[in-house]
Amino acid sequence: MQSYREKINYLNQYFYATKSLEGRYEELARWQDLGTKLSSVSDGMPHAHDNSSSKVENAVIGLADLEQTIREEIKGLEIIREEVYDVINSMPNYRHRMILSMRYLDFMSFSRIADAIGKTENNVYKLHKQIIQRLDI
Repeated sequence: MQSYREKINYLNQYFYATKSLEGRYEELARWQDLGTKLSSVSDGMPHAHDNSSSKVENAVIGLADLEQTIREEIKGLEIIREEVYDVINSMPNYRHRMILSMRYLDFMSFSRIADAIGKTENNVYKLHKQIIQRLDI
């Protein structure tokens, strides 16, 4: 049986994987911006050893590598989400499933969950703790 903290970490893995992927998309945008800037510097004419063309080549290679990494991370993210979803849906109580889904699949704060279900934030926090303790991972 996992500890309370281990259960929280397990459920949060989808959140952290999503944040990591968002960082990759930001990195991709920087690479694309660099490629655009470098390609505007190049006049398209061949040169003996043109430093800007090697920078463009490096940017293209970096883009291709990063796009492949993103595709792989998306596949992994889908698997993680499905695993977390399955664990949440193993709970017999609908309200418990709903709270866990809002928290760990929709990334809602306790305050937003409280608003959504008509409870106080403190009630949701306490209920969440009880749900996690009952959760079998």
